[in-house]
Amino acid sequence: MSLFDPHKPFSPQRLPFFYGWWVLLFSTLGMLVSIPGQTIGVSAFTESLITATGLTRSQLAQAYFWGTLASGLLMPYGGKLYDRYGARRLMVYSCFGLGLTLIGLSYIHLPVAAAMAQWGQAWLAIVVMGAGFFALRFTGQGMVTVTSRNMLAKWFERRRGLVGGISGVAIALGFGIAPTVLSAGVDQWGWRELWWGMGVVIATVMAAVGYLFFRDNPEECGLLMDGDQPPSDEHEAPTVAERCYDWVYARRSAAFWSVTLVLSVHGMVVTGITFHIVDLGASQGLSKAASLAIFIPQTIISTVLGLAVGYLADRVNMKWLVITMAVGQFIAYAAFAHLDSTLGYWMAVIGMGLSGGCFGPIANVAMPYYFGRKHIGDLSGKVMSAMVIGSAFGPYVLAKSREWLGSYDASLYLSLVFPVLVMVIALRAKRPAVNS
Repeated sequence: MSLFDPHKPFSPQRLPFFYGWWVLLFSTLGMLVSIPGQTIGVSAFTESLITATGLTRSQLAQAYFWGTLASGLLMPYGGKLYDRYGARRLMVYSCFGLGLTLIGLSYIHLPVAAAMAQWGQAWLAIVVMGAGFFALRFTGQGMVTVTSRNMLAKWFERRRGLVGGISGVAIALGFGIAPTVLSAGVDQWGWRELWWGMGVVIATVMAAVGYLFFRDNPEECGLLMDGDQPPSDEHEAPTVAERCYDWVYARRSAAFWSVTLVLSVHGMVVTGITFHIVDLGASQGLSKAASLAIFIPQTIISTVLGLAVGYLADRVNMKWLVITMAVGQFIAYAAFAHLDSTLGYWMAVIGMGLSGGCFGPIANVAMPYYFGRKHIGDLSGKVMSAMVIGSAFGPYVLAKSREWLGSYDASLYLSLVFPVLVMVIALRAKRPAVNS
């Protein structure tokens, strides 16, 4: 009997409630566990890493760029692994990998500082730091995220937007408070101790949660999506008519590229802003506390909107939600160049809140909404690849803007081109017909 048999150590089919609601809980938990591998989780450690390693801000951003870029290029392969092995197996392996990575990163300052101080080789220090960031981004932002998100999408169809919205609310709340909580943790225990502790918990507790409670899809458990009743004949496999489109079709569609671009732009610009938020705020006269505090009201807005957008995702054409997210991006990116004014500060909050509220439901729902579940690992892996690659450029481009031009403004204004492009492409997006 396989260790990962879906009916071991218990059978979801025998429970008195639809197991999809349990999947909602644990897939959301999985997304929250990915926070240490997200830029919003790394940002709390940025200043400590600069001090401990001896790297300059630009060198650290360069290491982050190369590590994140390598992770993004590998993510399509990770998506294929998901389609092949399923959510349960990958969650166990990914949590174990993320935990070991965090434990290793708690000692990363030793080889990096040695390369800088003893050997005088800045390039070697950047390579070592970049390798650490690669492992962190691939396991955390990459595999843990893709695995958790795709599992949820496979268990619902009619309620996919609703559960995506519910999950998005919890994720927006968790991501919103993460910089403040992690920053407080660094101040209280130290950056090394915090990374080490999170690594141990994720490699043991969360890996065990993944084994016990993750299940790839309802059919392997003898169930149907949304809790529908399976056939009375126990020998008849439960089936459902649904869309089934692969990469060959998706790559020619405006739907795929509008979703990919709006999520990638979010990954790129928000990653850059988050990575440099303390310095960005300081450059406009804000204290560290005031800079980090911007995430709190933004999170409140994202949380409220996330549930509303999730509800709408089951009822309106997905392209209008994509366009709404792009509008929020445009407002936010322009406003971050004017945080020193009350209007600019609150427009940044509103824009980020609107964009963040749309992010979760779109990321959870869009690929299965347009193309179905069969190839969701491959397609979402490619979307995640673009997001990760975009997030690689964000911190680096903003750091160079600061270094060469003395401010972040130019890169923020330049980023306004992308949400406009999203709106143009999204207007052409169409949902294909059911083909299976």
